[in-house]
Amino acid sequence: RQAENFVQLFKKKRQKSKITKDTNIIGFPWVVMSAGESNLMVAEAIVKGLASGNANQYYQSGIEHAMALWDVSSADIAAYLSTEMGSLSGSTDQQLEKIATQRWIANYTNGYEAWSIVRDTGYPSAVNVSVSDTDLYGLGGELNGAYPGRLQYGSSVYGNNADNTNAALAKMGPDNMATKLWWAK
Repeated sequence: RQAENFVQLFKKKRQKSKITKDTNIIGFPWVVMSAGESNLMVAEAIVKGLASGNANQYYQSGIEHAMALWDVSSADIAAYLSTEMGSLSGSTDQQLEKIATQRWIANYTNGYEAWSIVRDTGYPSAVNVSVSDTDLYGLGGELNGAYPGRLQYGSSVYGNNADNTNAALAKMGPDNMATKLWWAK
């Protein structure tokens, strides 16, 4: 019965969180990976030479799916696809920048994924210009204008688990936001 109630939470398009009175189940529907994200990733793989196909077709399909998820009208989608950002053109690097930017936009409600896209690709590169929090972005200091590579440990970690924290820092580098994680080096 609980599984059936859980499935019901996802039947309506973009349903908000729901508490069912009969079972007291709290459900928070979440899109793990959208069709838009999937198509944009296929376009990226094609541009990088890891797959074959029409990268522009997947790119545009990714944009269409991402916009349709938020009920953007077909006319507005078509208008956007007719702009410079609406199709892949330019060098390989320019195409990868466009794809990363569209992936970032498509994940605007998923901050962790959006941050991962920026950390992985460096795009969109112009976003950091609008950040006013100098702890996150500032010229000088440990980041010197770059995006954060990781979050710092909280002060309680040092007090509650100092030995393991120091051992981890010895392997990965200093405890600051400019330190790249081992898989991002």
